[in-house]
Amino acid sequence: MLARYFKEKGAEVIETEGGFLAYVVSGSQFYISEFFIDEGYRQSSKHFLSLMIKAYDAAVAARCEVFSCHVPLSLPDANEILLSRLKFGYKVTTFEDGKFGMMLSLKECPWVRP
Repeated sequence: MLARYFKEKGAEVIETEGGFLAYVVSGSQFYISEFFIDEGYRQSSKHFLSLMIKAYDAAVAARCEVFSCHVPLSLPDANEILLSRLKFGYKVTTFEDGKFGMMLSLKECPWVRP
């Protein structure tokens, strides 16, 4: 149901059995506005990777150069989210209004082999 909500708000949505991500393409950026992995699927990074591989394919098709996202410190699991993004190659680029801005070049995606 949440995925449908984001589609109605104008975002594109990628869904898997274990979760979804909502995104907007703006110029060369593939901005991930929402990312959700169901609690029962969070034990391993498999479902995160599955979504990110699909996101990578969509970003390449849209001719994007970078993934971008924000991680608000107000989230109860903000530290866990930040650490997981850093583990997968994201870099912190900004900190404004209690949110970390993060980016990852598509050329540096650790889960994609050239």
